[in-house]
Amino acid sequence: MKNKILTSALLLGTALFGQQAFATDYKYAQCKDNEYSGHNARCLWNTINGADPLPPNTVRFDKGTENGVNVYVCRDRGKLVGKYINGTCYVPSYGKEYAQPQNSFEILEVHPSYIQWEQVNTRVDLESNIFHPGKYLIKSGRDSGYPMYVCGVKDGHGNYMTGKLVNGHCWYAAGGREYNYSLASGHVYVLWYTGPM
Repeated sequence: MKNKILTSALLLGTALFGQQAFATDYKYAQCKDNEYSGHNARCLWNTINGADPLPPNTVRFDKGTENGVNVYVCRDRGKLVGKYINGTCYVPSYGKEYAQPQNSFEILEVHPSYIQWEQVNTRVDLESNIFHPGKYLIKSGRDSGYPMYVCGVKDGHGNYMTGKLVNGHCWYAAGGREYNYSLASGHVYVLWYTGPM
């Protein structure tokens, strides 16, 4: 009887240890924002006034511009990721582009040495394929039940825009509409967080 209890205790302890070890493996970076604490303070979603100058660590899509203007990562109050251009945050949703009023959006701030834009053509956003040691997708929230991460695209006109990576597609706003490219298209970049967790 003692052996059965001891064996059961050892098995339970091993199972709990395994769960704890798995729980500490990061799969994505959850940046701190104005509403929650306890997330990674090395990256921050920060509410700004569109008329104010951008903070020095605002994340820029460094692969190119949109019509000659730098593009930065932003999100609305619902955590939909979009593009920040000339004081306005534009987010894609349900087929349209929405311009966010001042003080109703956040910009992403991360030290440039802790991020990397990478062109991808595989489903890096799948739960079974999301673990990449040393680099982590930056998660904003959820959209239509799917995890939502930061992405960027080069569109058919040679413009670069940021948007939301949801279910294998990078959705972005342009010209009043919502567009998307699949990860397999070769037009999509993802933003990796490469700093300490």
